[in-house]
Amino acid sequence: SANAFGLQFSYKLSDRLLVGGWANYTNAIAESSPRDNGFDASRGADADIWGWAVTAALPDLGGLGNQLNFIFGQPPKLTDNDIPDRSDDDSAFHIELSYRYRIDDRIFLTPGVLVITSPEHNDENDAIWLGIIRTVFLL
Repeated sequence: SANAFGLQFSYKLSDRLLVGGWANYTNAIAESSPRDNGFDASRGADADIWGWAVTAALPDLGGLGNQLNFIFGQPPKLTDNDIPDRSDDDSAFHIELSYRYRIDDRIFLTPGVLVITSPEHNDENDAIWLGIIRTVFLL
């Protein structure tokens, strides 16, 4: 089981700059014994998992309804754990850039790119690069 908490915000600093972000915390509790899977811990072992991000957006850049977006954050990371040798010793980061293009009042196209550095919070893993294309239809 788990107890999860999150906080997010968005603030319009000016007509041309929005900032925001979020943070989340999860306390996960083993409902069965991790020993059943070969780990040295008992039922009730717990783990603390944190994640966060900061965002920025430039609305109406290049035209009314268009928007340049940026996200920088850390995917959920195990920061404390009752199971020995099961931890995230390194840090992964999520970096994303996208541009929402307004085609008309009801259709938006958003291409972008994102990279996850050190996936699974392991510096030995190569970065993961993804191309994004999202289309929104307002009905």
